[in-house]
Parts: sequence; structure tokens; C-alpha cells
Amino acid sequence: MKKVPIIILFFIYSCNLFAQYYQQFSQYLLNGQAINPAYAGSREVLSTTLLYRDQWVGFAGAPRTMTFSAHTPLTSLSSAIGLQIFSDKIGVSKHNGIFINYAYRIRFKKNHRTLAFGMGAGVNTFRSDFSNVAINDLGDKAFEYQYLRSTRPNFSIGAYYYSKRFFAGASIPSLLRYGYDVFGTAPDSLRTSPQNSYYTVGYVFGINKDIQFSPSILLKTNYPQNGQIDLNLKLSIYDALGMALSIRFGDALVWIIDYQIIPNQLRIGYAHDFSTSMLNKYAHGTNEFMLRYEFAYKSNVVSTKLF
Repeated sequence: MKKVPIIILFFIYSCNLFAQYYQQFSQYLLNGQAINPAYAGSREVLSTTLLYRDQWVGFAGAPRTMTFSAHTPLTSLSSAIGLQIFSDKIGVSKHNGIFINYAYRIRFKKNHRTLAFGMGAGVNTFRSDFSNVAINDLGDKAFEYQYLRSTRPNFSIGAYYYSKRFFAGASIPSLLRYGYDVFGTAPDSLRTSPQNSYYTVGYVFGINKDIQFSPSILLKTNYPQNGQIDLNLKLSIYDALGMALSIRFGDALVWIIDYQIIPNQLRIGYAHDFSTSMLNKYAHGTNEFMLRYEFAYKSNVVSTKLF
């Protein structure tokens, strides 16, 4: 049997095993629908994004995340729709989900501003295979059952305000929180208190006609735990090359680069997280790859190129 590091086992089974957790992203500016359903339609074209994140490289059982999203505006209905699919793997556990998102958009003519309210509905599946865990005590009740499976509905809500140079958002990507007791001492529970909430804000400063500077902040909260802040500083050249430095306080220093290969259509991105926590002794950072393709079926009126 494969041995799983003790820290991974801690994540998987303490007193309770939570099937609902949410992913970490470094390129959140280019993957907005992953954390906020109200982001749907904000690119003003049919936009698709594929992202893969390999966290804590070299650490056995570390998280691996893949997401696919697609969204498009429905201009005649003042709204937008989107699709979000994700797959998470950490240790012996897999967490998958699919969500359909809807955003109602209020357009303001002055400065091309938009206020969107979004919601999503979908299904989460969770599976743990404890047969891959090497244990010393064969009578340990935590491993009495080799498999733990669950399929549950869930919902997301969010708001997103943006113009050509400014954006701000607030969201809860998983509204319902489910808890499972692997020791069998308590029934499964539904916890309606939000597990994660996200708050974003950013602005684009034009240094000159070819160079733009865009600082942004992402605040993640997970009550009752402490929140986490990502400070992102991005420089964009000719609306094609983007270079960013991000500080995830207490966790990592992130370097990001993205490039527009085909104007208005194909963009690729890469991020590397340099861990600043105790994990830097055991892992070799985190790699994140992003590909976005947009079907530019019409002239983009105010599509914000940087977010």
C-alpha cells in the first residue's frame, strides 16, 4: 500500500471530514467565474477557460485541481449564463463538481459600468479511498470502511461591479457546507453557515497608451478561521503581455506571466507559487497553467482585457 504523509491524513480525517472545501487559485483575475457566479458575461463574448493547478510539487498527496469554465452574455435579456466544472484531488480524496451560473446585469451608460448579481446551482461529489492508506492499527475505526462516497447539491451567490478600469466583487462559491463523521459517533450534518467567502477589488492605471498597471486585492474568509489576503501587482504591455507579482500573506510569493497569442481570442498564463510557510522544506512550490479562448463573434464594446 502507498504511504500517505501524516499531514495529509490530518487534512483527510481529524474528528470530522468535510467534503466541501474550495480551491486555491493564483490567476483569479483570468478565472473569475471560478470564485464568483456574477462574473459570467463580463468578458462580453463567449469565453472559455481551462486551468490546472499542481500544488506543493514533490509532496505526496498534495492537492491537484482542474477547472473548466464557459460563460456568455445574453444581451437581449440583460443577463448572462455560465458553466463551471472542477475536479480536486488531495491525498486519497477526490472532490468534483458542476455548476450552472446565471447573472442578471444592470448596465449604466456612463463610463460603461455594469452591476451584476449572480447565482449558481450544481452538484458536488466526494469520494475517499482509504484502501491506499497504510495503517498500523487494523482495528482503527477511522478506517472501518474503505470507501466514503457522497453526492450533494450546492449553490453559489455573488455580486460583481465593473467598468473599463475598475472592478469589485463579493461571493460565496459554496453556500452549503456538509460535514461527515468518519468515526460514526454522529450523523451527517448540513451546515448552512458559509465556508468560504471572497471579496475582490482592483483598478487599472494607464501609465501610457501601451503600458497599464493594475493593483488588486483578493480577501478570502473562512469563519471561524482567520482570513487570507492576496495582493496582486500586474503590469500589462500592449494588451498582450502581462507580468504580475502576488503576495499571499502568510503563505506564498507568486510570480505570474500571461500572453495573448491570438488577439481577442487565445491567451495563455502560468503562475508559480514560492511557499513562505513551513511547507517550503518539503515541497517545491506550486505550478498553475491557464488557457483561455474567446469566440470574438462581435466587436467587444468594453471587455476589460485585464480582468
